[in-house]
Amino acid sequence: MSKKTLYVLSDTHGNQSFDMLLAATKDADLYVHLGDHTRDCDVLRSLTDKPVYGVKGNNDYGDAYPLEDIISVGGVRLLLLHGHTVGVKYSMDRLVYKALEHEVGCVLYGHTHAPDVTLENGIFLVNPGAFGSFRPTYARITVENGTLLPDIFVFK
Repeated sequence: MSKKTLYVLSDTHGNQSFDMLLAATKDADLYVHLGDHTRDCDVLRSLTDKPVYGVKGNNDYGDAYPLEDIISVGGVRLLLLHGHTVGVKYSMDRLVYKALEHEVGCVLYGHTHAPDVTLENGIFLVNPGAFGSFRPTYARITVENGTLLPDIFVFK
């Protein structure tokens, strides 16, 4: 099985400074945008030839993006959602239950603007933080032989 690398961002809120992201992520196999300004996801898609997956957040209205999606990378199923529909600002319980229900190895979520990597019930919960903040953050997830290795990065 080959190694796959995906980069995850959320809560871009109009920050379309993707030149620095693309320069720092040349090893990307794909990108994921977890909502709050899916227009920014469209811009990212126009700047790369890599696949770009996206879901809508609580500040995205009337677009064609789904509220959640499941993708498979390197044999691992990942659940993509913004997080507002499962109340991630208050508790992770509904997020974990949804992950167990969908039998995924990893959940990618945003909404809180707080970068985090947690392993709960054998499932990685990864929040890349907010790319649209004064200290933009994003996540890298490497999948190799069915094993996930998530990292958080901060632009300085």
